[in-house]
Amino acid sequence: MANIIVHVKFSYMFRRLATHHLHPDGKAFSWLALMKGVAIGMLLPIFPTFVQTIVRTESMVSLFYAGIAIVIFIAALGSTILFSKVERTTIAKVSIVAVAIAIFLFMIVVSAFQLIVFESLRVMFYTFLLVSIGLFIRDFTRDKQLGETEGLYYRFSAIGFFIGPLLGGFLAAYFGYELVFLFSTIMILACLGYFHHLHILAKNKIIAASKKLPAQQLFKNIKKYFSSREATKAFFVTMAFMLWTGFQHLYIPLYIKNSGYLESLTGIVMSLSLIPLIMLEVKVGNFADRHGARIPIGFGFAIMGALLLVTFISPWPLFNFLLLILMNIGGAMIEPLQSYYLLKNIDRNNEDHIYGIYLTADPIAYFIVPLVGALITGFLPFKYLFLIFGGIMLIVSFFAWTKLENLERLSPDELPPK
Repeated sequence: MANIIVHVKFSYMFRRLATHHLHPDGKAFSWLALMKGVAIGMLLPIFPTFVQTIVRTESMVSLFYAGIAIVIFIAALGSTILFSKVERTTIAKVSIVAVAIAIFLFMIVVSAFQLIVFESLRVMFYTFLLVSIGLFIRDFTRDKQLGETEGLYYRFSAIGFFIGPLLGGFLAAYFGYELVFLFSTIMILACLGYFHHLHILAKNKIIAASKKLPAQQLFKNIKKYFSSREATKAFFVTMAFMLWTGFQHLYIPLYIKNSGYLESLTGIVMSLSLIPLIMLEVKVGNFADRHGARIPIGFGFAIMGALLLVTFISPWPLFNFLLLILMNIGGAMIEPLQSYYLLKNIDRNNEDHIYGIYLTADPIAYFIVPLVGALITGFLPFKYLFLIFGGIMLIVSFFAWTKLENLERLSPDELPPK
């Protein structure tokens, strides 16, 4: 469910300080995104139904996800303190190991209490991992290539999330949930091996020299973040997009199952929905580097909103599954530009302090989605979810067209090569 979500003008001197004998740029983290995508993607077609086998009802599934969203929110806020006191490389490595352990422990879950504990552990450290990766990408990417690098990162992530649900759905349908959790654990540990291969110094001089953030300044930094109009806009764009992501990960598997189909079809639908992301995200990033973010973000939300409304009207499940795949044409126009819009508007020296605040948009959205879903399904048929969330996407599209800035347009000599 968490799903994420994550650049600079540093000189040659910084590159010498930042790495061992390897000089990675932001694109090096794309392979990490692919492996992470496969590992987490394997859980997507099965996890809502796995939770339902433990907590029994759809409304309890929604409440479970709402509670887990609170854990993500606390972790994202806590990261603003943690990252000012502990090296990013240490946090990243510990987080990968903790996520692997939590997923492995799903194989022994027999009670709601165990499920809550292990999933809380997983999402907390997964949040720390996402913050780490987002900041590393910024550290090793030039400003004028930020959109391209973000697009490449999300393309590789999408490839991983394309492979993961196919594999997870097949394994669950024919071998059971336990094998899904085992394979996911192995892939997460592969991420640790690749991250170690990058040879990022544990003692980064730039990071170590940064000003430490006292815990008592957390609320001051929250206020500072939301005093910036553009940073606030980035927060709400991301929150709106994560409403769609949360809806997609929670209710599409339930919709397919309630329509009478197997989890293997859930994996196929969720994997095919990643094809637009794989094909378009780098192009969208390049477009934003040249022309700004407002146009693709506005179009993206409009496409998702319109197709959700058509899904509500349509009585044909298989046609609706196709629409759910095509909706990510809109998603591909938004996903690589979330942190792009923020990072174009913040001081690099403050990124450790406020990036975690920005990431609280994810758990807030993940908290809203199951609460709204529980309310709707408690009084209305399941398909009204498509009507309500489609309306929300269209409202956000109007906001994007009227309120977002295109940011600075680069001069021709500053543009990255096509």
